[in-house]
Amino acid sequence: SLVSIIYSFVYAQSNFAIPLQVKALFPEEGALMFGTLMSVNAFVVVFFTVIIIHLTRKNKSIFNIALSGIFYAVGFGMLYYTEKYIFFIISTIIWTTGEILSATNQGVYIANHTPRSHRGRVNSIIPIISGIGNAIGPRVMGAYIENREVKAAWPIVFILSIIGALLMYGLSLKEVKAKLGESEKRSVKLT
Repeated sequence: SLVSIIYSFVYAQSNFAIPLQVKALFPEEGALMFGTLMSVNAFVVVFFTVIIIHLTRKNKSIFNIALSGIFYAVGFGMLYYTEKYIFFIISTIIWTTGEILSATNQGVYIANHTPRSHRGRVNSIIPIISGIGNAIGPRVMGAYIENREVKAAWPIVFILSIIGALLMYGLSLKEVKAKLGESEKRSVKLT
């Protein structure tokens, strides 16, 4: 749930900080350019989701969620350094890949770690929990960048993405360790 809040906070910047930065860099064509970026996002989601799922299908869902944080970090983080529109397009492709990995694996992970009797309740509350990040993202980031450049948002977004990825990876390691402990207990009982 915590990582879900972090990721939704990060993803909220795609509709908050990116349009501000594009408008600041390209005052005359900013709205059109942002619209094009959102079209690139939609194109990648529609045409590449199946490919991304196919390429990552052998990974555990928790690993793919951690990987999505890396894609967020790279995709959003690179915006700190760029002033050329082509890099905004490349960035959008990268962070959209993270969006796809997160969206397609989060439900799987939750379903695999929730008792059957509670799945409906958990699946109904998780969007509310993750929505916290989306709700506070623009407000918090707006306050942060108010007296700074818009690009000052990206190091924070990068760090949060890495923290989310590390938390998921750490949880993955903890699960592996717990499974190893269970299998050792079973082998001791059998002997």
